[in-house]
Amino acid sequence: MNRYVRIAGLWACLMVPFEGLRAQSALRSEAARVGFYVGNAAWEAGTRGHESGYTNTLKREFNSVSTRAQLCLAVCHPAENRYNFSEADAVFDFAEQNDMKVWAHCLLSTQDNGATLPGWIKGKNRDQLLAILRDHLHTVINRYKSRGLVLAWSVVNEPCKQGFFQRAIGADWIAKALQFAHEADPNTPLLLNEYGVERGPAGDPAKWGQFYGMVKGFKEQGVPIHAVGFQGYFELDTKLAKVADAMRRFQDLGITVHLTAVEVRVHARNPASETLQAQGNKFREILSTCLEAPNCELMTIFGVTDKLHWLVLSGQVEAPVIFDANYNPKPAYVSLLTELKSHAPKLKWIPTK
Repeated sequence: MNRYVRIAGLWACLMVPFEGLRAQSALRSEAARVGFYVGNAAWEAGTRGHESGYTNTLKREFNSVSTRAQLCLAVCHPAENRYNFSEADAVFDFAEQNDMKVWAHCLLSTQDNGATLPGWIKGKNRDQLLAILRDHLHTVINRYKSRGLVLAWSVVNEPCKQGFFQRAIGADWIAKALQFAHEADPNTPLLLNEYGVERGPAGDPAKWGQFYGMVKGFKEQGVPIHAVGFQGYFELDTKLAKVADAMRRFQDLGITVHLTAVEVRVHARNPASETLQAQGNKFREILSTCLEAPNCELMTIFGVTDKLHWLVLSGQVEAPVIFDANYNPKPAYVSLLTELKSHAPKLKWIPTK
């Protein structure tokens, strides 16, 4: 009799309207029960945390928050002898006030844009640049590590691209950056984040080989590297078996995997109901794949609402995340919540290498 009562109760929970589902159990509480992190990023352009729907959704639904560019050189280190932590402090303060962890992204990047590469750094020689990188990494990490919020330091974003630091310092600049970060904080995982590698060798073989070979080489050389980030721009037809295989290959190296910029593209601004359900099914499949992988411990959806997602703001016709333009939960939200509710607590993975 009790068994049928439990089953009936579960179905009743899953069949209530979205608002009731949210009120009963936000994503963050179910993620915490499972021992997992479901995160999002702060802030999308135009909000700065001041739009109540954005802020309320972020703190209600997610148990981790990711910085975007707030820790990058040009944002927090705008002049050679001056740091400005106001934007990064706002994210860390928000996380602390709302009992969230921080995925600290990204300290350095190969994108070479206005947020990641300040003008004052150009023209420096190798020794000067290495000193700048060391100072930047030590200063940023030492400012925040004592707060006990950081899940991982995303030391280099998109390391496969040959950007300014590669040209000006040389091929060893990433290894040097990891070593400097480890000096500053030997107790928190260090991570390299890349796009286009989540499908493993079955996706982009050349890029996968470059990224996997880089991480494997660092491990063999004793360079401190503990985790990788798969940015994870998924399509409705993405084969998650390929993603699971990529996770297993890094597990064999003793490397943790974070899904760091998850979205499911639908190529429509107002998708049909069947497309929204397909999107929800794919989100659930992504989460399930991560929960089943011993070495996957975080899934960050890189956008709270469709209307402020970077794809939409760049002019693309998309609705890629789990809340619509009015912060209403889409079927993808229910799919994620259902998957978390069905999952037993995740065992803590301890790398053997």
